[in-house]
Amino acid sequence: MKLFVAVSALLATGALAQTPAGAPEADADLGQTDCTYEDASGEEQKTICQWYQTCHTSANKTLSTCILKGDKVCNMYSKYAEEGDIIAVHTCQPYETCCDTECCGVDQQCMEVSGNSAMKINWDHSGPFPLEAVARNDWKTQKGVSVTNRPRTCVDKVKTDQTTGQKILNAPVMDATTGFKAVYMPLLGLGVTALIFIMAIVKRQDTFLEMLIPLTLIVTSFFLVLTEGWTMALMCTLLAAATMASGDQDKKWLVWFQIFFMWFYFGGSNYFMFTGAVTNFFSEASGDNSISDLCGQCAKHFDFYKIHPYQLDYTQDPNDAVNQYSGICAPGFIGYQIFIAYGQAFALFLMVTTTVVGYLNPGEASAAGTKNPAATGVEMGA
Repeated sequence: MKLFVAVSALLATGALAQTPAGAPEADADLGQTDCTYEDASGEEQKTICQWYQTCHTSANKTLSTCILKGDKVCNMYSKYAEEGDIIAVHTCQPYETCCDTECCGVDQQCMEVSGNSAMKINWDHSGPFPLEAVARNDWKTQKGVSVTNRPRTCVDKVKTDQTTGQKILNAPVMDATTGFKAVYMPLLGLGVTALIFIMAIVKRQDTFLEMLIPLTLIVTSFFLVLTEGWTMALMCTLLAAATMASGDQDKKWLVWFQIFFMWFYFGGSNYFMFTGAVTNFFSEASGDNSISDLCGQCAKHFDFYKIHPYQLDYTQDPNDAVNQYSGICAPGFIGYQIFIAYGQAFALFLMVTTTVVGYLNPGEASAAGTKNPAATGVEMGA
């Protein structure tokens, strides 16, 4: 028994006296590579990356590690965004988007959270604190440190309405199509109407009334270009410009076209030129639609200007339509557009009325000697 104890003690002493085994070496024949990192004590350590991996060297040496080749490296910063120390590293698929600690898919977008969320915030190594509590504290932590960057999360771009089952806009993203519809097309429409306005006032009119009403129609169309009824607005500018430029010899054709256009503008149906494909904002505004409905139609048309509940402050009700839309689809601006639409409708009616009355009762003949056929007993016809 004593001999066994002595031998065991000798073996144990020999084992403790042995030097530690060396760090593993990468086998180049197997496509392996070395990857170094630092442990918690600051000492450099080594790991082996396989042939389908690569070594990601992080600015925070403790987070250097092997990742799959082709994956996207995402850093999590202590002050969010790209500010502060790197406190975590994860990878996303090449087709995904980095979003703090998440990976957003192709049907999602990364969005800052402003207050209406159950998320928690870990700001500069302190926390976690409920996001709403930080927002209520004027975006300061428990120790009074200002939170300058908001945490982010992935949200779906489109969601399903639980009542109707339809796909509705949830988190708008500014892509090429949306950018053209929400930015470039309205700007182009404003430029066109402004150009037509300048061209129209160059044409000298006989009376101030003849010039005032068509110009009013163009001015109202200038604002309505910023709605889903932009096509009708441009057509109104065309009609107004043609009215101002037409001579006495063209009044017959102008009267017919104005009457035809006004019939269509106020909801008349026809199968000659228009089949209802052109949206008229006045028809939408004068119907049964509420402000909320018009805001929703505007956001759907432009594929933008829809506010996600995460973007609202804790003081805003996410179920209130006033807080769901922004920009040219905001309720305040839509209300202003309704006022403009009624102004355009009255301007169109007055313009057509004055043109028809002027044609039926031309008064004195023009300098060119042109007379209204009706005044000479000739029936008006095509």
